[in-house]
Amino acid sequence: MQRCSAIWKNWCAAAVELDGREVRARVGGAGRERAGGYIDMTRATRSPGSALKPFLYAIAFDEGVAAPETLVRDAPRRFGGYLPENFDRRFHGDVSLEDALRHSLNLPAVATLERIGASRFHAALRRAGAEVQLPRRAISEPGLALALGGVGMRLEDLVQLYAALGDGGQARPLVNDDSVQLAFTRRFVRDETAARVLQILATSPHPAGRIPSQVAQGAPQVAFKTGTSYGFRDAWALGVSNGYAIGVWVGRPDGSPRPGATGRSEALPILFDAFDLLGTPTPPRRDDDEQEDVAPALVRFEREEREGLSILFPPSGAEVLVLDYGRDARGLSLSARGGRAPLTWYAEGEPVESEPTSGRAIWRPSAPGFYDVVVVDADGQQARTRVRIRNSG
Repeated sequence: MQRCSAIWKNWCAAAVELDGREVRARVGGAGRERAGGYIDMTRATRSPGSALKPFLYAIAFDEGVAAPETLVRDAPRRFGGYLPENFDRRFHGDVSLEDALRHSLNLPAVATLERIGASRFHAALRRAGAEVQLPRRAISEPGLALALGGVGMRLEDLVQLYAALGDGGQARPLVNDDSVQLAFTRRFVRDETAARVLQILATSPHPAGRIPSQVAQGAPQVAFKTGTSYGFRDAWALGVSNGYAIGVWVGRPDGSPRPGATGRSEALPILFDAFDLLGTPTPPRRDDDEQEDVAPALVRFEREEREGLSILFPPSGAEVLVLDYGRDARGLSLSARGGRAPLTWYAEGEPVESEPTSGRAIWRPSAPGFYDVVVVDADGQQARTRVRIRNSG
C-alpha cells in the first residue's frame, strides 16, 4: 500500500486475511504532518453510505423474502414520510434486485429493507459483530435510512462484514495484534447466498480506465462495492478477492464535505491497487448446476398496481420550507405515481421546467404563499394538490 500513499492524502485502509481473520495491513491516517493525521480512521465512526447494501440483499435472499431475479419498481415512491432518490436522480422502471445492487440504486434498497424490517437488518449486522451506531434522533429503533447508510460504522466493522461474505457467510471477529477480542463464529448467511452476492458484486460496472477481469487476462476478479455518504463526507470502497477482504476510506478526519468526491472516484482506485499487489485471485465460487428456479412468488417484489395518477410530493395541505426563490434557487423535486409518461407539471398554471440530465421536474417558487400544483399525464389524466410555501426562518 505504499504505492497509494503518494497519491491520496486523506485516506485509510485495512486488509484482512479471510483464513483466521488476521489484520495483515492497516493504514490509519495520512500522516501526523497533516491536521487530524494522528487519528486512526480505521476505528473512527463514519457514515457507510451504500456500502451496507450487499448485506441487505444477502439477508433478503437468504430468508426467501426475494431472489436476485426478483423485479422491483425503481420509481418515485414515498415510504411514510421518507422520500428517497437515487444518487444520480434518475429512475429506471422495473429492475431486478441483482441489477439494483450492481448499480447501487436507492429505491430498490429501501423497498427491500421495508420488506425485511430495519430492526431485523440492524440486529443481523450486530450479531455478525459489527458496531452500528444509530442517529441520536432514532431513540427507539432504526429507520429505513439504514439502507442508505444512515448510521455510524467503523472501517474495521465493514471489513469484518465483507470478510464474512468471502468466508461462506461465516461471521468472525478480526484479529489485531494490539487487542484481544471475544472469539466467535456465527452463521451470517448461507454459503450459497454469500457466493451469489459476491458474484453480483464481481460483475458490477468497473471504473473508467479499468479493464474488467472477465476480459483482462491475469487481472484479479474483485467483488467490490463503493459508498458515498451524505454531503460527500465519506468515500468508501470495499472488496473481497484472493483470500482477502480489503476496505478503503477517503475523506477528511474533521468530517467536512468534499463536493463531488465519491467512493468510485476516490476510494475504488486504491482498492484495486491493493488487490493488484496480491496477484491473481481465485474467482468467487458459483455452482450454476445448483441454481434453483425463481419461486413464482418472487418474480415481482410488489404487486402490479393499476392505480390512477397521484402526486407523491408535495402532498396536499403540506407546508414546505424554502430557503431561496427564483430561477437560481435549488428548487423542489416534484414526483408522482401512476399515469402514462410523459408527465407535465404546472404550478399556478405556469409550466414547471424539467432538468435536462435527470428529467425530473424541479419547481422553483417565486415567493412564499399558497400554490396549486397540477400534474397531467399523456392521456390527459390530472392530479392536483395545494401547498403552502414558507420561509425557513
